[in-house]
Amino acid sequence: MLKHGRQAAISQIITALLLFGSIACVPVLAVTVRNHVLLEDTILVTADAGKVFFHGNSKHATVVRWAGIADQGLIEEAAVEPDYAHAAFRNLAARLSGRELKPSEASKFWARRTWADIGADPGRYFRLLGHKFLFFFSNYELHYISAAYREYKHSLAFPFVGFAWIIPLGILGMLLGANRIGHLLPLYGLVGLYVLSGMIFIVQSRYRIPAVPYLAMFGALALYRFSLWLQAKQAKRVLAAMVFLSMGYIFSNTVLQKEISTTDRWFQATKIHYETGARIHFRSGQYLQAVEEATRALALEPAFGPAYNLRGKSYALLTDYRAAIADFKKVIQLHPGHAEGYRNLGFAYLIEKDHAAARMYLEKALGLNKNDRKVTAALERLSAADTASDPGRP
Repeated sequence: MLKHGRQAAISQIITALLLFGSIACVPVLAVTVRNHVLLEDTILVTADAGKVFFHGNSKHATVVRWAGIADQGLIEEAAVEPDYAHAAFRNLAARLSGRELKPSEASKFWARRTWADIGADPGRYFRLLGHKFLFFFSNYELHYISAAYREYKHSLAFPFVGFAWIIPLGILGMLLGANRIGHLLPLYGLVGLYVLSGMIFIVQSRYRIPAVPYLAMFGALALYRFSLWLQAKQAKRVLAAMVFLSMGYIFSNTVLQKEISTTDRWFQATKIHYETGARIHFRSGQYLQAVEEATRALALEPAFGPAYNLRGKSYALLTDYRAAIADFKKVIQLHPGHAEGYRNLGFAYLIEKDHAAARMYLEKALGLNKNDRKVTAALERLSAADTASDPGRP
């Protein structure tokens, strides 16, 4: 009878799991069908898993700075789409492969590239995993989207309960609830799932924050037990809990502090002064303000090429061509394989009537981007002007 009851219970669990899985797959199936119809490609949900895996695990990735491709900032700056990075990665994968790739093939390309980096230096990879695990429990929020980062910095002025308190309370609650892990397994599993996703990809805040409600539940358990200990006057347990929470708070605020400080300086330069400062002013025609914000960004990150490029364009529109030329030369120094610096420098020299220098840089730009019609037209005008001034010139 007991055996029959257990079999019935197991059957009910399997049925419930199958039902849940079937219902959960309904929205996923819609995405899969859409990808097959529009792209003629077999993609379950996303074709960018390989790209994100590359971001967080390739040889240039760190715990707080994801790996990108050469000149990515300038590529995205010139793009029409708001999130051109996905297309840029697919295009580069196709160029390196020597053929057109479907989105799923491009994803596999970046996954294979990342596994090759891991295999070449497994020690570095396991150190990175250790840093990711520690960073998951830090107080710092890693926001790559500029608006989200700006809001995060503003939120620090408000008296919110920070991650540095939620983390140790949650861990204490998980330890105290270990004797009932069978009943609380889904909560433990959800926290573990988000930790695992960070280990596989990136410990970015939008992937880590969903774990907060479950940590808060465990934190509530810790506070409940703490109140019971106080009522029972169990001083040793109260003291031990306070020591644990204090150590957890200190750890959360100090772990990987050097890496976090360096990254936060980069984010302030690129996300606040550049993306939500200089670029906004430039688009609205406020070129002096754009110069000021770009200069602030460069004071924090002197090797940030897009800020030199935008400041140079702002100087050019303010008719300060010498300053513009100096900035465009800096862009070329930082990004010698990208057309943007040569292009802008060529046009600046063209305005300055230095046709020889203009031709040299515009030809270099065209060699890097053969589809640039504006550069092609400028070179044709230069050739026509040279012919007109010297009729005997071939």
